[in-house]
Amino acid sequence: KGYFRFARTCLRQLASLSPALARLLEGAFKGVILAVDEFAGHLQERIKQVEQSLKHSEEQLFKKQATQEALNHVKKQLAEKAEEMRRKQEGFDRMEQVRQERILELQREVDQLMPEDGDVQVVAAQMDQLNAVMTEMEEESARSVRHLYDIQKSTLQLIAKKGEEFDYGDRARVVESTGDVVLRPYAVTDQEVQCTNDDFRPRATADSVLIRHPRIRAIAYRFRRSKVHALSTTEIESEIDKIYDAKIKADMQADDAAVPRRDLPDAVVDFYLQSGMEGLRSAELKLLGLLQHLADRAVDSRIPLTPKVELFSRLMWYCPLPKALPRLVLDRVLKAKTMIDRHIVRPMDSHRGAKQRRDTLQREAFLHFTEGYECCIASLVRSGRHGNVTVFSSLASRSSIKLGPTSGKRSEVQWHCFLSLLYDKKREGVARKFDFDILSKSDDSHVTSDEFRDAVVDAGIYLADDEVWKAHLLEDTNRLSVSTLRALFGPGGLASSVVATIAEGDFFTVLAEGVHTDELVKVSVLAEVWSTHCKIDQAAKAKNIWQFYQVRDALREFNQGLTDAQCLRVYNLCMDISMSCCQLTGVITGLPMKAWNAAVHPGTEAQLFGGDSITSEMIVLAAMSAGFVYEEKRQVLVDQSPS
Repeated sequence: KGYFRFARTCLRQLASLSPALARLLEGAFKGVILAVDEFAGHLQERIKQVEQSLKHSEEQLFKKQATQEALNHVKKQLAEKAEEMRRKQEGFDRMEQVRQERILELQREVDQLMPEDGDVQVVAAQMDQLNAVMTEMEEESARSVRHLYDIQKSTLQLIAKKGEEFDYGDRARVVESTGDVVLRPYAVTDQEVQCTNDDFRPRATADSVLIRHPRIRAIAYRFRRSKVHALSTTEIESEIDKIYDAKIKADMQADDAAVPRRDLPDAVVDFYLQSGMEGLRSAELKLLGLLQHLADRAVDSRIPLTPKVELFSRLMWYCPLPKALPRLVLDRVLKAKTMIDRHIVRPMDSHRGAKQRRDTLQREAFLHFTEGYECCIASLVRSGRHGNVTVFSSLASRSSIKLGPTSGKRSEVQWHCFLSLLYDKKREGVARKFDFDILSKSDDSHVTSDEFRDAVVDAGIYLADDEVWKAHLLEDTNRLSVSTLRALFGPGGLASSVVATIAEGDFFTVLAEGVHTDELVKVSVLAEVWSTHCKIDQAAKAKNIWQFYQVRDALREFNQGLTDAQCLRVYNLCMDISMSCCQLTGVITGLPMKAWNAAVHPGTEAQLFGGDSITSEMIVLAAMSAGFVYEEKRQVLVDQSPS
């Protein structure tokens, strides 16, 4: 506006001199102003268009970045799914390989079982011989019956000569008691002179002392006159899996409620109560059915217990005393079961045919050696290192090996388990030293045995003896060839063709033994302390009676920080364990509430148990069952029980 006012002033002054020139300049000035205004308008419109285009470009760029991020995320998910599918495919391939090998084994067995032409005639001749033998046995049985009848008549006549007035008839039996042969009735009216099965059961003084859990002993004594149905091996193994699952769930609920966990016999009764049993009596009879199977196998040693059933009996305290396992071993086994359960391959498949299911019922569930070894090592970390170095050899001794057609000898189980384990560690990327420091070298180079051992330990493999791999890999006194290692662990090598598996029962047995070994090392000092007390106090040792203050002094010599309540808890457990021991042969139905005294072995001391007798095994088992854990750094016992 200032410029316009200045222009008008100039034009007015010019108009006074030359009006025509002033009008000409005014028209030119207005034209320039209009042109500039029109150009400015077009320029502003163009600026708006450029701004809109720039804004649209920014929006498109933002959308493109978001689309690219989404695309990268989808690619990452596809890669993860592809890796997962690859791992599953490898697992399916291994299972298919095992299944094909099983099919070949069954085909070979079928071929072997096919009868030949002369087999039928041979079987017919053997059946004739069997018929003749059965006839002779029937005749011998008839003669035996006559002899027994004659003995009965002679016994009655013998007793009648004493002038005793009785009429037992057929309701009596002969019993040898304290060196005398007497005739005891078994009528209801003569119950006070009745004899039980324990009167006829001899003492197995040469065998190990047996232990029966106090709850089992009470239940068995309550139902000592009841008929118990024993379960089969297949039924009891199926029941054990269900009991373990129920125990895991019950322990979690007990921990949440801050109450003590139940012992395994109590947990079994609780499981059957929750399964729909009519009452406590039915649940306890079901428990006795499980134990009857164990008792039958103890009598008939020709059919041994399966590893799963044997471990169950040791956790139940229904076994020889040296094999009894404390509850902390049970807790560690159940924790490992939750970790490894998804890796266990079950032979039973509901989609198979009836004939195939019958074939697979004889095979126990199994898992691969690497998965079992890693689970054992993870479970033994809290216990210590004593079990770590023995877990490999223990697992390998119970493993089964499947090799390819050109894999060589099948007898070297530990060597093949080592190959399979190290190959799986390498494939999972855990064996970094072995993969990057050894296999990355040239084929003509060598590594020392110390370097290879460090690589094995770096992969998480603990061996008690390096001879597992030295006998196969050492070229001279202290060198290994890299080309040999690359040939073994490379594509198509021997390690890739080894399939090492271990049965479920064997795996849990090895794990329980490892945990128990570590815990025994921690309380070994307590056993030495108690042995010293037994040698010093000869009076108590002679009477087989150990009072509370003697046990308390031994425990406080081991750990001065124990209170009277803790010592009393261990003492009561010792009493329960001692009262739960015996040396009766046959089926143990229940123990009377009295002390059993073992016979003295020739040339050795007596195995004392029952009542107030306490051995080193009993006090160690009582300390571990009470929840005491020995710590080497502080030299104390720490109570870790739930209560």
